[in-house]
Amino acid sequence: MESSTPPVDASDIARTPWKLDPDRSQVEFRVRTFWGLSTVKGKFGTYAGRMDLSSEPAIVLTVEANTINTKNKKRDDHLRSKEFFDVDEFPEVIFVSESVTIDGETLHVLGYLHAAGHRVQVENTATLKMVEGEPEVEAVVEVDQTQLGMTYSPVGMVKPPSTLTVKGRLIPDR
Repeated sequence: MESSTPPVDASDIARTPWKLDPDRSQVEFRVRTFWGLSTVKGKFGTYAGRMDLSSEPAIVLTVEANTINTKNKKRDDHLRSKEFFDVDEFPEVIFVSESVTIDGETLHVLGYLHAAGHRVQVENTATLKMVEGEPEVEAVVEVDQTQLGMTYSPVGMVKPPSTLTVKGRLIPDR
């Protein structure tokens, strides 16, 4: 059975500047805790992303760290503290690409994630697909949060890596 989803036109993606539509996108994370027996899930409420494969950097994602939400106020306040995101000193989490190539419905991305005054290199293969006539990107990457200075883990309860997911509808950035 053939898919009714039209293929992504890589040349159109490459020549158009895009931005994430915040109403149809999400930035989420998962972290294993209780020695890997449980998973904390959360999301960020405010972020902006752009992709323009003809510019440098080609991809930038900026997240307001204080909009973290795990549905537990006490935990969220702790995540905003100096032991994790240190939002008073570093209000944004930022991803900036160093190189991006497109191959059909696949984006190969290399860049740096900046959080809490640290940075870590990340490499990712994101998928592109057409949804209701618009491109949608989904990137899932694992990051060792301890490399970002987020080492708080009483008796080894919190296990790296964290899984970060960005899924977003792209709209022309005019």
